[in-house]
Amino acid sequence: MNENKKVEFALKNFPGFSPRVIRSYNNHPVDGFLKPGEIFRERRFSRVKFKDGISEVLNQDEFFQDVSLNSYAGGLHRKFELVDDSVCSEFCVVYINNVCPLVGGLNAEVGFHQLRITCSEKYVGYPTPEGWHRDGFDYVSIICVSASNICGGVSHIREELDSTNAYFTKTMLPSEIIILNDKRFYHCTDPIKILDKGKIGYRDILVMTISV
Repeated sequence: MNENKKVEFALKNFPGFSPRVIRSYNNHPVDGFLKPGEIFRERRFSRVKFKDGISEVLNQDEFFQDVSLNSYAGGLHRKFELVDDSVCSEFCVVYINNVCPLVGGLNAEVGFHQLRITCSEKYVGYPTPEGWHRDGFDYVSIICVSASNICGGVSHIREELDSTNAYFTKTMLPSEIIILNDKRFYHCTDPIKILDKGKIGYRDILVMTISV
């Protein structure tokens, strides 16, 4: 891998996750840091250190963002249940094979945020309740794992927070990866709503927050 080869933005496809990873999204706790009464996000989180491409899961600590970065949950010391070991191992492989070569990240710290956003007849799901934002890292990668019975969920990227000009807009499909320079771009995703009112809708995503 060429550690000097870094991108500002990329959209790419990969073969996709194993059935084991896809099924694992059915076993998530509700995010305990949503506003009272809200249940639209389920979440696990693990932090991994890569040294020369070799991964080591770090002792779990809190995920913290300043209020200036996250107006919804910033300022909170958030701690989540860990990503399952076998699932985390597959996330590491996907990072090394698909993201690392584009961000120069053989030596990096990566947060794996395993997220399911849900919606129903009674509520809308918000992939980014904080709205337009940066995450406070060098790079962010967003991977669509699967989606069912939803409309909406369009991903948007722009360079200036006060601009209406879109750098990129797309409804992500399963096995698509977005990689962006978090110091350059802002991003957000539209809310999701159900299509068939007799069923729950959901959107499963893996977000990687990367410090190189």
